[in-house]
Amino acid sequence: ISPLPLLLFRVCPPSRFFWSFPSGRGVFWPPATRFFVNPRQSIETVLAARPSEATLLAIAMFVSVLLLIRQSMSVFGNDAFADNRVEVFTGHVVSTLFFVPLGLYIFAAIGTLIARLFRGAGSWYEGRAALFWSCFIAAPVLTLVALLKSLMPEAAGLGFVLLDSVAFIFILWSVAQTFAGAFQFTRSWLVFAVVCSPAFLAYVVYGVLVVV
Repeated sequence: ISPLPLLLFRVCPPSRFFWSFPSGRGVFWPPATRFFVNPRQSIETVLAARPSEATLLAIAMFVSVLLLIRQSMSVFGNDAFADNRVEVFTGHVVSTLFFVPLGLYIFAAIGTLIARLFRGAGSWYEGRAALFWSCFIAAPVLTLVALLKSLMPEAAGLGFVLLDSVAFIFILWSVAQTFAGAFQFTRSWLVFAVVCSPAFLAYVVYGVLVVV
């Protein structure tokens, strides 16, 4: 058995998710549910609690685990991997648990730099909290989409494209909302436009490469 999961739980145990407000109430789940009603208030609540770096890392690892579950559905539900499912899944475990958190830190730095260029009020800490929190909100949606695709293989084609498009737009909207709140931008739709521009370009390039 790989010692990696034990090491991860040692560094960022699940209790890290349940940091508290000054009032003593747990703040992990209330801001998550509040996000769908008032996303700006949700990220402001998280920042007001000043989660530690270990808590932010725990959130990043939680997102990685959900994405790993999403990938496992495609691996174990695809007959193309019938002969080497274990090897492929093991590769996904190593790459996801390492590169996803690393990528989140890198994208948080890039997002912070862009926000500062647009005169946002915040630091890399706010950038990390905003991106990690938006991914924490969006990751279950991605997992749900993967579950629906595995349960409805007859909808392959346009149905899958629509599901992926909705999930992709939701991720961008979540990132825009958290960055707008974290960096005190008054117009979140402008932040959404800034976030969408490079993301949409990357999505188009990816689609062209897949077709070619």
